Amino acid sequence: MSYVPDPSRSMKPDPNRASKPVPMAERRTTARPTPQKLPTARPIRAVPRTDRSISAMPVIQTQDDARTSAAKWKADRSRRRRRANRLVPTTIAVGTVAAIIFVVALLLPGPSSVSRRDKESKRDSKGDASTDDEHNNKLPGTNKGSTPKRPTPDATSSTPGTKAPPTRVPPLSPSPQPEASEDGILLPDPLDPEMDFVDLVAKVKMSVVKIDVETGAGKGVGSGFVVDKLGTIVTNYHVIKGARQVEVGFADGTRARVEGFLAIDVGHDLALLRIDWFEHRLHPLPIARRRPSEGETVVAIGSPLSLGFTPSRGIVSGVRTGTELRGMLREVAGGDIYQAMGLVDDAVWIQTDAAISQGNSGGPLVNLRGHVVGVNTFYIPGGQNLNFASSFFAISDIVEKRKASVQSLASLPVPTPKTPDEGPDDDDSVLPTGDRVLANRHAGGVIDMSLSLRGRMLATVGKDKTLRLFDLKGDKEIQRYEVDVGTFTGVMFTGTAQVLACGTAGTGEPAGIHFFDLARQARILRLPTRADGPRWLTISPNGLMVTTHDRGCAEVRVLDPYNYLDRHTLTVNDRTTPCHSASFSPNGDQLALSSGNGSITMYDFTDKPRISGVKRGHRGAVHQVAFSPNGRFLASAGADSILRVWTDWEKGNQWKAAAELRGHKGAIAQFAWSPSGKYLASGGADAIVRVWDPTKAKTIREWKGHEKPVTCVGFSRDNSHVFAGGQDGSIRIWAMPED
Repeated sequence: MSYVPDPSRSMKPDPNRASKPVPMAERRTTARPTPQKLPTARPIRAVPRTDRSISAMPVIQTQDDARTSAAKWKADRSRRRRRANRLVPTTIAVGTVAAIIFVVALLLPGPSSVSRRDKESKRDSKGDASTDDEHNNKLPGTNKGSTPKRPTPDATSSTPGTKAPPTRVPPLSPSPQPEASEDGILLPDPLDPEMDFVDLVAKVKMSVVKIDVETGAGKGVGSGFVVDKLGTIVTNYHVIKGARQVEVGFADGTRARVEGFLAIDVGHDLALLRIDWFEHRLHPLPIARRRPSEGETVVAIGSPLSLGFTPSRGIVSGVRTGTELRGMLREVAGGDIYQAMGLVDDAVWIQTDAAISQGNSGGPLVNLRGHVVGVNTFYIPGGQNLNFASSFFAISDIVEKRKASVQSLASLPVPTPKTPDEGPDDDDSVLPTGDRVLANRHAGGVIDMSLSLRGRMLATVGKDKTLRLFDLKGDKEIQRYEVDVGTFTGVMFTGTAQVLACGTAGTGEPAGIHFFDLARQARILRLPTRADGPRWLTISPNGLMVTTHDRGCAEVRVLDPYNYLDRHTLTVNDRTTPCHSASFSPNGDQLALSSGNGSITMYDFTDKPRISGVKRGHRGAVHQVAFSPNGRFLASAGADSILRVWTDWEKGNQWKAAAELRGHKGAIAQFAWSPSGKYLASGGADAIVRVWDPTKAKTIREWKGHEKPVTCVGFSRDNSHVFAGGQDGSIRIWAMPED
């Protein structure tokens, strides 16, 4: 305790203390044992008395007390440091173990993970009542059971005398679980809730892609969706069939080029594509693991008619087998279209009324949880929302069959018509020579005719609702087809195979384009059209079919008959006048259309179809246009009785009339170039068939044998004969003069 001086005592000041401080070394370091006088320079005032206790008074700490406290604090600090040094290894060890446990917990599958081979949980007694067909709601290799339902908190049970445990309040949102996958494909979480339609579309659109395809037949549009973080895209096989280059576009506007394909399943019309894209920008969709129920709400998202990322909502109308669907399509389409598309009978198809159009092919069909239940594949034209999607079963199967390496698009099989040839002896067959008339006639007149490529078969259609096939080597009719309702409007052979395409008109079922397989003697397909039917049919070099109507319709349809798709819908320059005929140039780059206002409209097909020129040179309707075999000339004829030959239409629309052939009295109904391109044959209202030499602009031969106007003409493949059909129903063959 420090010394407190007594202020009552008198102290004499030391005159030397203020001017001469005591050195530190001479100062005493211990407390004085007895009170002594303290020298000071000024008097110390007395401290007034207070009632506070001694413990409440401020303590004046001396220097030696401070040193003792400092030593004690240093000792305590040393002890704390030694204790902390002993705890560091223990803390590191505990932290390491905790980190390892956390990482292992992330890698292990969570309770919501579902494996394709795992057993499904037993159905709750109060859940879905449909248990008889539950074996259909599982993949091959899984046991019978229902989809696991989201667990609900059970009521807390207690027994008498026992205190019930406190109820655990569930968190507001479930803790995130690691994404489960099988073969790299994202699996659905059975705890996923059903989403609002707006939220569902916003989520699924991030995974859907628009597929732009460039093939030998032109450009097409399809859809697809992402299924893993590696850049795997699921789409339909027919979308990329024969593709040379494929690009995909995302909803955010970014685009990626397809490197190649991983697998193809023609029987289920599926394909797996691969793109090299940023992983964080890929949002895969989970593939469902249960079959959708009839009436369940589904959403289709795709690019109908190139309108990208368009959603449509509907319900599941049914789940069909391939065998069932094949029989139904045979009745609806009038032929075995299912087999023609190369689909297998054991496939499973999801029928839905969600709107699907051209461009939806390959897009996902999802339920309200965002799980893919099917791949939109095709629809029935003319039906009431008869749309079909390949089932999710097929997606799992094609994933298992995919190859490890990406295959180039160049290795895709080139599409070819699946039809028989005319026969091995057709090339060396010798046809009869000379003028003659085929015995069988069409009552009411001949409408159109077509020669097979090798020249042995002649097909004709007439107003008697019959299609007749003649063997020119034997001069006899070998096949005949009839329609019950409506009439035939045109006919043509579709290439080297024995397949006929016929146009029919009527208000009933036959209106459309019919395809007949001559080898099987059966109709294999019908594509519905307007009630007046297509008047003119022609095939491009790359297999596209062009159809026109001449009863007030200016539209022209460009079809892909082997994929059963509409490629383009075109019009002549004047939309108020009908289009009568169409002709492709030999290389397929140009398409000429004739119209009722006397003009010819030229389309450029080198990229996207566009009008490249228009020429007016006829008075009245132009009934027909046709390119020469070498593509240098374009001929046209119509109501003004003049057959004109044009050139230089590709040079800035600078059309030139190379020849004007006059001689018919009345409208020219039809004309044809000889296969050599040297001659032109024409027939018309004057019932005369004329053969022209366009280079000399004169008639070299004419025949008068028809009793009524001539409706159609054509050359044999060896340039030796001219065929003509007339309104009198006769089919006449005329021998060309020798050069």
